[in-house]
Amino acid sequence: MSERKQSDKLPSKLSMIRSATKQLYSSARSVKQGLPVFVSPNIAQERFEICNDCEFYDKNSTRCEKCGCFMKSKVNLADAKCPIGKWGKHE
Repeated sequence: MSERKQSDKLPSKLSMIRSATKQLYSSARSVKQGLPVFVSPNIAQERFEICNDCEFYDKNSTRCEKCGCFMKSKVNLADAKCPIGKWGKHE
Protein backbone atom coordinates (compact mmCIF):
# COMPACT_ATOMS: atom_id res chain seq x y z
CA MET A 1 0.00 0.00 0.00
CA SER A 2 1.37 3.45 -0.87
CA GLU A 3 1.83 6.18 1.70
CA ARG A 4 -0.76 8.91 1.70
CA LYS A 5 0.33 12.28 0.38
CA GLN A 6 0.90 14.98 3.00
CA SER A 7 -2.14 16.91 1.76
CA ASP A 8 -4.33 13.83 2.34
CA LYS A 9 -3.41 13.81 6.04
CA LEU A 10 -4.29 17.46 6.67
CA PRO A 11 -7.69 19.12 7.15
CA SER A 12 -9.28 20.78 4.12
CA LYS A 13 -7.81 24.08 2.97
CA LEU A 14 -11.02 25.85 3.98
CA SER A 15 -10.80 24.38 7.48
CA MET A 16 -7.15 25.47 7.81
CA ILE A 17 -7.98 29.00 6.58
CA ARG A 18 -10.84 29.20 9.08
CA SER A 19 -8.57 28.04 11.91
CA ALA A 20 -5.80 30.49 10.97
CA THR A 21 -8.30 33.35 10.77
CA LYS A 22 -9.68 32.54 14.23
CA GLN A 23 -6.13 32.41 15.63
CA LEU A 24 -5.23 35.74 14.02
CA TYR A 25 -8.40 37.35 15.40
CA SER A 26 -7.75 35.94 18.86
CA SER A 27 -4.15 37.20 18.87
CA ALA A 28 -5.28 40.65 17.68
CA ARG A 29 -7.86 40.74 20.49
CA SER A 30 -5.10 39.91 22.99
CA VAL A 31 -3.00 42.81 21.70
CA LYS A 32 -5.98 45.16 21.96
CA GLN A 33 -6.60 44.04 25.55
CA GLY A 34 -2.93 44.42 26.48
CA LEU A 35 -2.50 40.69 27.02
CA PRO A 36 0.65 38.80 26.03
CA VAL A 37 0.64 37.34 22.53
CA PHE A 38 3.57 34.97 23.03
CA VAL A 39 4.52 32.48 25.73
CA SER A 40 7.96 32.09 27.28
CA PRO A 41 10.48 29.88 25.49
CA ASN A 42 10.05 27.30 28.28
CA ILE A 43 6.28 27.03 27.76
CA ALA A 44 6.76 26.84 23.98
CA GLN A 45 9.29 24.03 24.45
CA GLU A 46 6.94 22.12 26.79
CA ARG A 47 4.13 22.41 24.25
CA PHE A 48 6.36 21.35 21.37
CA GLU A 49 7.56 18.28 23.29
CA ILE A 50 3.92 17.26 23.75
CA CYS A 51 3.32 17.71 20.02
CA ASN A 52 6.48 15.83 19.14
CA ASP A 53 5.17 12.76 21.00
CA CYS A 54 1.68 13.01 19.49
CA GLU A 55 0.44 10.51 16.91
CA PHE A 56 -0.99 13.38 14.81
CA TYR A 57 2.28 15.32 14.56
CA ASP A 58 4.13 14.93 11.26
CA LYS A 59 7.82 15.35 12.05
CA ASN A 60 8.78 15.77 8.39
CA SER A 61 6.52 18.75 7.78
CA THR A 62 6.36 19.89 11.46
CA ARG A 63 2.59 20.13 11.06
CA CYS A 64 -0.34 18.82 13.05
CA GLU A 65 -2.57 16.50 11.04
CA LYS A 66 -5.63 17.58 13.06
CA CYS A 67 -5.45 21.36 12.57
CA GLY A 68 -2.84 21.65 9.82
CA CYS A 69 -0.81 24.21 11.77
CA PHE A 70 2.94 24.55 11.66
CA MET A 71 3.57 23.62 15.27
CA LYS A 72 6.95 25.28 15.65
CA SER A 73 5.05 28.57 15.26
CA LYS A 74 1.75 27.73 16.95
CA VAL A 75 3.32 26.61 20.25
CA ASN A 76 4.60 30.17 20.76
CA LEU A 77 1.16 31.81 20.77
CA ALA A 78 -0.29 32.44 24.22
CA ASP A 79 -3.92 31.92 23.22
CA ALA A 80 -3.32 28.89 20.98
CA LYS A 81 -4.49 25.44 22.02
CA CYS A 82 -4.09 21.88 20.86
CA PRO A 83 -7.05 20.75 18.74
CA ILE A 84 -7.34 17.52 20.74
CA GLY A 85 -6.77 19.10 24.17
CA LYS A 86 -3.22 18.02 24.97
CA TRP A 87 -2.28 21.61 25.89
CA GLY A 88 -4.27 24.80 26.19
CA LYS A 89 -4.17 28.55 26.30
CA HIS A 90 -1.57 30.04 28.59
CA GLU A 91 -2.91 32.66 30.97
